[in-house]
Amino acid sequence: MNPPRRVPSEKIEELLDRLVVREDGEGIGSHSILEISRRRGSCPAPSEWQRIASNGPADEQSRRLVEHAAECQHCGAQLSFWAGVLSDEQTPEETAMLGQLSSLTPAWQERMAQTMLAATRQSKSPSGMRVLWPWFLGAGGLAAAAALFVLFLGGMHPQSSPERLLAEAYTDHRVMDARIPLAGFAPVDSSRHSRAAGPTMSDSVPLLEARAAITQALMKTPEDPHWLLLQARSDLLNESYDPAIDTLKRLLAADPGNVSALTDLASAYLMRSRASEAATDEATALDYLEQAARREPNNSIVIYNEALVLQDLFQYSNAIAAWKRFLAVEHDPAWVADGKKRLAEIEALEAKVKAQQSRLDPFLGNPEGMLHLARSPAMIADYDEELSTVSLPHLLQAAFPPPAVDSSFSNSSPPESKCTETCSAARTLLRAVAASLREHHRDQWLEDLLAGAATPGYVAGVRLLARALDDGRYANPANALKEAQEAQAAFQHTGNIAGIAAARVQQVYDLEHLLDPRVCLLVAHDLQSSVSSGRYPWQESLFWSDQSSCYARQNDFADAMASLHRALTISSDAGYRVIHLRALGFAASDEEAMGNRGRAWKMNMQVLRDYWSGNYPMIRRLQPYVSLAYTEQRSSRFYSAELLRREAVSVAALQGNPEQLNSNRFLLVKAEIQAGDTLAARRDLEIAKSELVSLPDHVALRGAAANTGILLAEAYLVRGDAQAAARMLETVASDVDAIGNREMELSYTATAGRLALQQGNYQLAADRLTRGLADAEAAYGEVKDQQDRIDWIESSRGIYAALVLLWQRQGKDPLESLALWERYRILSSGVSLQNWCHGADLACLAQPLEAARRHLKQETIVGTIRLDHSLLLWTMDGQGVRMHEVGIEPERFDLLCHAFSEVLATPASSEAQIRFYGARLAASLLTPVASSLEAHRTLVFDLDDSMEFLPVAALPVNGRYLGLQFGTSTIHSVLLASREPEMAKLPRPGVVVGASDPGDPEASRLPEAKSEALAVAGFLHRPKVFVGDEAAAGAVAAAAPHAALIHFAGHTRYVNGVTQLLMASSAGSGPDWLDARTFGPHAFADCRLVVLSACSTGKKEERESDDIQDIVQTFTTEGAQQVVATHWDVDSAASVALMKEFYSGLARGLAVPQALLQAENSVSTITEYRHPYYWAPYYVFGMSTTNLKELLHND
Repeated sequence: MNPPRRVPSEKIEELLDRLVVREDGEGIGSHSILEISRRRGSCPAPSEWQRIASNGPADEQSRRLVEHAAECQHCGAQLSFWAGVLSDEQTPEETAMLGQLSSLTPAWQERMAQTMLAATRQSKSPSGMRVLWPWFLGAGGLAAAAALFVLFLGGMHPQSSPERLLAEAYTDHRVMDARIPLAGFAPVDSSRHSRAAGPTMSDSVPLLEARAAITQALMKTPEDPHWLLLQARSDLLNESYDPAIDTLKRLLAADPGNVSALTDLASAYLMRSRASEAATDEATALDYLEQAARREPNNSIVIYNEALVLQDLFQYSNAIAAWKRFLAVEHDPAWVADGKKRLAEIEALEAKVKAQQSRLDPFLGNPEGMLHLARSPAMIADYDEELSTVSLPHLLQAAFPPPAVDSSFSNSSPPESKCTETCSAARTLLRAVAASLREHHRDQWLEDLLAGAATPGYVAGVRLLARALDDGRYANPANALKEAQEAQAAFQHTGNIAGIAAARVQQVYDLEHLLDPRVCLLVAHDLQSSVSSGRYPWQESLFWSDQSSCYARQNDFADAMASLHRALTISSDAGYRVIHLRALGFAASDEEAMGNRGRAWKMNMQVLRDYWSGNYPMIRRLQPYVSLAYTEQRSSRFYSAELLRREAVSVAALQGNPEQLNSNRFLLVKAEIQAGDTLAARRDLEIAKSELVSLPDHVALRGAAANTGILLAEAYLVRGDAQAAARMLETVASDVDAIGNREMELSYTATAGRLALQQGNYQLAADRLTRGLADAEAAYGEVKDQQDRIDWIESSRGIYAALVLLWQRQGKDPLESLALWERYRILSSGVSLQNWCHGADLACLAQPLEAARRHLKQETIVGTIRLDHSLLLWTMDGQGVRMHEVGIEPERFDLLCHAFSEVLATPASSEAQIRFYGARLAASLLTPVASSLEAHRTLVFDLDDSMEFLPVAALPVNGRYLGLQFGTSTIHSVLLASREPEMAKLPRPGVVVGASDPGDPEASRLPEAKSEALAVAGFLHRPKVFVGDEAAAGAVAAAAPHAALIHFAGHTRYVNGVTQLLMASSAGSGPDWLDARTFGPHAFADCRLVVLSACSTGKKEERESDDIQDIVQTFTTEGAQQVVATHWDVDSAASVALMKEFYSGLARGLAVPQALLQAENSVSTITEYRHPYYWAPYYVFGMSTTNLKELLHND
């Protein structure tokens, strides 16, 4: 036995926090075991179990407590935990004492362990919680309890490693579908899930043993990746998903290629998605699993888990392929049988849906089939919507052939004798469908269409409409538009109202697909009144859906969603399932475009769930997969996006639409490029090009081929394969020239310039990059809309970054290189360069930059420029401008930035986690200035790309957080931040808002907002104060412009792609919120400081779907000198304390960063607010050193 080694008392709470879950089954944290004990008045304090585990049941009280633990799940879990942790700490006296019990032989212990294990599998307490040893305290009494205690001390499976114990626990108590290493097959027992019922530690003896051994190991080596992995796996089995996720993310930040960590992390997200219905957790799980599969393609556990998730996400083509791969590599008969069963389930579902979708085919190919179908009203009722839409072009052309047309046809007396057999059968079937539409959907459109006399003009209109419907569906909207316009003219000549309506609705559809929203809306507005009669609900639903798409293309999502609401209401009332599913898919796409990705994901999953459980035509299957792929690509889950694109290609191939198949294949290639799968991208690009040969000469498809080739060349450059990049650029050069698309030409030039730079041909690189930059800025000047200009210049960011790197490598003055980058930063803010310089000199901002540098007092500016495999770090201070290139692993670096922000945004994270991520980031960002860091200086960060909104105050430096040592602020441009606008001679009054009673019914009351506002108002001279019901949007909007200081305390919400500040209910019909669009240009020209003391007000807004910049940057762009905002949701009580200290510092004449430094130091000394979550969310945007003392008093 080892010498005694006691656990230090200060470790108790740390270990309990690590291993004991809260009663709600969620993560571990400061309110774990202690809170549970308080709620269980009869249970002893946690320290009692450590005492007993350390000293043994030496007295009567201890023996009674051991009896209690034998019957109490909660206390039994604690005793088992401490017994396992201290299993090597028995003193010689304790060993001798326990050895006197003759029953405690190793053989007896093993028998009892097996009995206990069996009991855990069978027994439940009356309350539904598992009891570890309820039967044990019978006649044996205390002797049996003491024996049980020795079992804990000695361990039941001394020969088993913790990894095997975890596998045994999994098989004994399989509560999740996903597999773990070494585990045998067992059916999932969903009835044994206890996540919602309370702590689960005592559910499995092997799990308890494993956790104790893992804790022992981590006490010795707390950062050992192997033991951290097993700790996370034990959390996963214990259904504590959040702590498992936190630990596994730390492991991946250190080793992104760790397949075991990727696999277990995916399992944690998968199970959390089922426990909490988190919208995109399952997509995240799939993304991690695909990364693991790329690294170990024959790992049966990875493939099994991936196939499970694919099946859950309705990606059945991908799932079938995954299950077949699994069966090819798995050797365990039980797991093979399970895989075969799951594969058979999907194949049966696919066969069922295929049979439903092909059920009509035998009836539509010949007259006998059409007549049989026409005489089957039940079958017609099941398929009337499909027959009147998907099958309609075929039936109309069969019913009205061009050569011999029956001029006397009508509904009342159809002269069938003068119509061919096929024509007559098709007309009969159409009448039956029309009758079904009227009876089951109250829709008279087809009936009214068929009522027209079959004159040559009418037949021409019908056939033109049929061709327009076909061409519109098969990706030829230009032809479809022309045919719909001609059909409208023909129907107007014959007076057929139904035909006119359908032709005009088809034009709206075609104009939307031609990406002409302006004309689309003009046509739609003209049609709106006539299509809203209520007689034709299917046409109305189609119209409102397509009009919504035209609104969405103009970023008018309010009108888009209003139109979709009408489409969904009409289709639901009429019982039109197919068009309703289409409108629901459109709504999901709009939610994604507005930045509501979680809602978009749920809606698309509902579309797929409805599709696979109902009877829908194949045409409705593709849309949700395409929409989900867009969501994944914008969420940077590139591996999941690639799988969705692959699924979409499979669906498009089944639909038999070659244009649609080809366009989706090009989208697949782009997704493969984003995921770094260049081999697959090159293969699929060649397939896509070969498909183009058999298609009409669509410029759009040729452009897609050329653009995809450029993207693939860029991917080769990122991988460092200059030779492959050069070959790919050669293959697309002629198409780029022939198509003449300006954006594509710019992309080609930029990629060619980066290629030359990578090859070391600096002169050629300079020529190409300079030309590309000139083209980009010329186009920028021609674009009218400001947001379009910003989007354009941001798409050219790579040219600026590459040219700066070239200049730096050529040894140019760092000031000139920085002047070039500053050019990009200013233009991407929507500001003209003419405020500082004129002419074509790319370094013309060097002189104003030098002037700004000379005005620096105690500031040091630290900036970054993100490159493919490195960061260009630059610093500016009184000594000059310096640049350094630092190599990075892009994937790992982005993961660090994301994980660092994530762990800070919750008080449940440990400071060890924060320091783990933060220290690595600090090493990259602060190395250039480490030698010159002085306490009196202010650090100003001008960060690029993924780091732009990094919470730098929480970076650990020299054992302390940066924000507790230095004043810090963030800027987007040195020159923009250095502007000192002329202020009004007399300070305007401040505006203070305490929106404690928001009008949004979903937002809770926030009395702390009123307290904070009143406290802030006490520091200001004659402020305008709006609190409670007075904080209405209209009143605040009227008072805020030209105020010298604005302070907002309250709730925010993120909706439709923007951050909204929630206000009290308006007296009239106005909104109960404000956002950056509320105020006009230069509204804050006299404003020296805006403080947004709310939840996540600094969040980056979705620029692809909104016409404004980030709300913080907008305030500064429109004149405010500085903005204080938050990175994450703030604690209201901590916010009140911090703001009092902040304004106290301002009143004493401190600059804004220094006042925030003082406030953060003060709040961080309060015990309950020591965690950076409470004091580090606030940051300063801007660099003004203006003294605000004149606006405040310090009474």
